[in-house]
Parts: sequence; structure tokens; C-alpha cells
Amino acid sequence: MTKKRSFIIFLCAVPVLIILISIPRYNKARFYNDEKACESFLNSYPYAAKQYLIDNPGKTTEIIENLNVLSKFIRDPGAIKCPASGRYYSVLISDEIYFRCTYHKELDNFFVVK
Repeated sequence: MTKKRSFIIFLCAVPVLIILISIPRYNKARFYNDEKACESFLNSYPYAAKQYLIDNPGKTTEIIENLNVLSKFIRDPGAIKCPASGRYYSVLISDEIYFRCTYHKELDNFFVVK
């Protein structure tokens, strides 16, 4: 009877161990993919800002105040959002516009205003 019981416990323990090992790896992979997608979306903003400033010279403050003015220059503006529910914003530091995400704070993408 003890061999049968130990075998049943073993059959229950193996899937639990597999799940316990795989959950942290899954979370790490998901965070990495979200970060890369966010970085890719942040890369589209400097190109859109460059196009906007060609059409509207000297209107740098509009980009800083409202990123929605760039939606005309992005192919699918509804798809440009952080997968981790962060928000994108821009900051002007000297002659550079920095595009950042509220969730992935270490990501930075800048555009030099000339």
C-alpha cells in the first residue's frame, strides 16, 4: 500500500514542480517581450517628429504638450501603445526631444531639434 501511495504522490509532485519552474521563466520572457515592443514603438516617434517639424517648422512645443499631433505621421497610431499599459510622453531637454514610457523608465529615445 505504501508503494502505491508514494507513486501517486510522485505523480502529483512532478507536474507541480514543472509548473513552479516554468512560471518565473514565462514571466521573465513576457516582460522582455513587452520591453522590446515598447522600445520598437518608441523608435517610431522620432521619425514622426521629424516629419511633423518639416511640415510645421518651429512648433516643437506642440510635440511636447501633446503626442497626438504625431498620429498623422504614424502608420497605425492606435497600435502605438505600451504592451505593459504604460503611457508615452515627451520631454524637451536643451535641443533634444526625449520620448519615454511611464512603465519602462529605463528606455529612452531622443530626437535632436534643428
